[in-house]
Amino acid sequence: MCFCCFPLEHPLGCGFRKVGPNEALVVTGVCHDPSTIWSSAKVFVWPLQEAARLDKNTFTVRVLSVEVYSLHGVPVTVSAYAQCKVSTERVRVAAQCLLSKTQAEIEQLVVDTLEGHQRGFISSLSVKELISDKNKMEQAVRDTAEVDLLNFGIEIISYTIKDIDDNNGFLLLLGDARTAQVKAFARMGEADSTAATRIKQYRDRVPKAAAHYLQAVAEVKGERDLGLRECYNVKSVSTQQAEADAAPLRQAALRGQDIMEANMQTKIREMQQQTAVWANEVQRMDRQLDSTVKQPARAERDRVINDATARRNEHISQEQGKAVAIETRATAEAFSHQQQEEAGAEQLKEKARVFELYGPAATANMVLDVVPQAVAEVSSQLEQVERINIVGSHPSVGAIPREVSRVVAQVPKLIDQLTDLHVTEYISNSIKDNHNLADQETRQTRVRTNFSTSTGDR
Repeated sequence: MCFCCFPLEHPLGCGFRKVGPNEALVVTGVCHDPSTIWSSAKVFVWPLQEAARLDKNTFTVRVLSVEVYSLHGVPVTVSAYAQCKVSTERVRVAAQCLLSKTQAEIEQLVVDTLEGHQRGFISSLSVKELISDKNKMEQAVRDTAEVDLLNFGIEIISYTIKDIDDNNGFLLLLGDARTAQVKAFARMGEADSTAATRIKQYRDRVPKAAAHYLQAVAEVKGERDLGLRECYNVKSVSTQQAEADAAPLRQAALRGQDIMEANMQTKIREMQQQTAVWANEVQRMDRQLDSTVKQPARAERDRVINDATARRNEHISQEQGKAVAIETRATAEAFSHQQQEEAGAEQLKEKARVFELYGPAATANMVLDVVPQAVAEVSSQLEQVERINIVGSHPSVGAIPREVSRVVAQVPKLIDQLTDLHVTEYISNSIKDNHNLADQETRQTRVRTNFSTSTGDR
């Protein structure tokens, strides 16, 4: 299938697109990253691509700045026209900024940009400069605004100020003086032209009437000077008249300024007086606060601090007294404990000496001292018994003493097992020793008795 038989517009949006020299076709999608821009060409758009047209025709916008204050505060209205188009060199920038906008939105963007720069230059120039040198303002606005518009891809083809007007008659006063000046220049030009014509005519007749022409030239020069003087007089009169007409407005403006300054000074004085009153009120409230709140608070603070200091000193004194008492008590208890320990040590030393002297006899003596206590402890348990049931083949009351005797008889064996001391042997040995001591003392007594008897016989 050849491309010539392929339809120009496909239902899916693909196909050939024709682009004239007054527009640009922006193709995006597959194989177009970044987007491709065509002009004066035929482009085939595939289904996975998207194409959009960008108008490059020249369009005209009106830039109107209403009652913008000039350099000296005179409100003027400036009307201008500008012809703009999408820049061929910056069409890619225009595609990025303007492709989704309508023509009305693009024109409004240009109007807003130009009006902003136009208002800025109006406020920086006087009315006379605006009237006398429009070309300067046109060139300045165009140069500054074109920099901003090129950032959107738009170039300015022309910019012309059509009309400058005001509602206060200031331009009319300037126009009268300008008209008089133009008339004077016109008369001067007319006089120069007439003089040149006559000079040429008279120059042709020089050989015949040189003297007459010289006189005519003098007359023409006199007329010219007279015309110049008249023009200068008219200019002076017009200037004075314009100044006289503008004097009431100037005086009214000055009076209004003086009145505003006087009102401002009055407000400033009132604010200063009000500030002084507020300052006095603040000082009064501060003194009242000091007398009613701060001083009682300070007194209460001092009282609380003094009470706290007194309680702290009292508490410190009490604690110091308690500490001294505790220290004294501890010293006394330590001394008493030391005395008890020393007494116990002496007692232990005495026991040790006794044990060392008497050996097993002393130990047996101590054990024998403990045996009655053990028997008493065993018997004391029976005192708490309210009832005893005797179970057996021959129950009798005598079984209780026998049981107690049996328990008591086991005490020496228990002591032997606990202390590794043979109490029965110690007791037997002690009895034998006592018998021996008794026999020895008996013999000694007999010897002494015999000795005493024999001595008495002598």
